[in-house]
Amino acid sequence: MVPRCPGASTLAPFLYPSLLRPLCHPVSRPALGCDPSARRQPSSSASIPTVNNLPESHLNPRPDDYAAPSFADKADLSIQAGHGGNGCVSFLREAYFPDGPPNGGDGGAGGNVYIQAAHGETSLHKLARRRFIRAARGKHGQGSARGGAKGDDVV
Repeated sequence: MVPRCPGASTLAPFLYPSLLRPLCHPVSRPALGCDPSARRQPSSSASIPTVNNLPESHLNPRPDDYAAPSFADKADLSIQAGHGGNGCVSFLREAYFPDGPPNGGDGGAGGNVYIQAAHGETSLHKLARRRFIRAARGKHGQGSARGGAKGDDVV
């Protein structure tokens, strides 16, 4: 079956590296002292297939190398999103509406916490010093159907 998009088969080696393991053991290389003209060229059927038929490099690693961590650091953090603001209990008061309908505003949503990788960072020590990371809470609602503002996000 032909894939719908041409790049669809490129994720298969990454998602299923066990499918690319060679079924036979690789052929051993000849000794260094041998005559180079006496070496045999391996046939294409006996060679070990590379991922996507490209040479191995740091951009195209072997399937065994997929699990190698590129960044290893630990930090214990307490992360909390912001609480939402409280709503307002308010009723419309006008001269000819003694018992008017409610017109209180909703509280604002709390802030979010985003984790973003930064190029060139080699340690989590800046985050580990803070220990507690909290986003701001939402502002409270007000009368006249005015809702509260959203809390500030933390990146």
